Amino acid sequence: MCYSAQVVQMARKLSRQLGIRIDYDEVERLFFRRLEDPGTNISRGFEANFDEPATDQERRIKGAIDEHRSRVASKMEKDLFTQKTRLVNAERSLKEKETKKAREDVRIATTKIETLSTKLSRLRSSEPNEEDDRIFPFVYAGVIIKQGGQNLLTPMRYHCRPAGKPAFTLRGDVVFQWRRGAAVLQTATVPTTAGHKSLAGADPHGYSAATCTLT
Repeated sequence: MCYSAQVVQMARKLSRQLGIRIDYDEVERLFFRRLEDPGTNISRGFEANFDEPATDQERRIKGAIDEHRSRVASKMEKDLFTQKTRLVNAERSLKEKETKKAREDVRIATTKIETLSTKLSRLRSSEPNEEDDRIFPFVYAGVIIKQGGQNLLTPMRYHCRPAGKPAFTLRGDVVFQWRRGAAVLQTATVPTTAGHKSLAGADPHGYSAATCTLT
């Protein structure tokens, strides 16, 4: 079973109404990291916050989103062409002789063509959809945390512990990137550690740990 959640991700509205600071640097790192790792899933609702960029940083984020969608669309178009070719070949084969393989190819290709066409249409659409704010496990979405005594909206991956399952422990990874302009020169990932001296905003006061246990 897959546990999903519907969340509100209107970052600017939350910032105006509640005085929440947006972690633009982490947002920018995440979207550029997705260009290197297309398997990184970010909710469409969170992406929508940058549909109308107002600053240079927001424009860079929007550029990374557009580049990702362009790459995904290109792959989908190739897959769509492959399935259409498969369908044509299978239908031609059936005219010559009825076979189980050809009939199965028609069924599979037809289903995949419909699925890919729907996904491609949704990818290119600028119209909001109620599913944009639905997130699933391991999908990034905006989360409000307390840092340095301030409320901070930052992207995090959604996790959900199913009922009846034991608690589990998370360890965070800090990703460092050395850049020259938009080009990433080097990347390093370092696991979180305990014992930090700078603990502004820690809850409880003075607390520092390398891991977090979800109960």
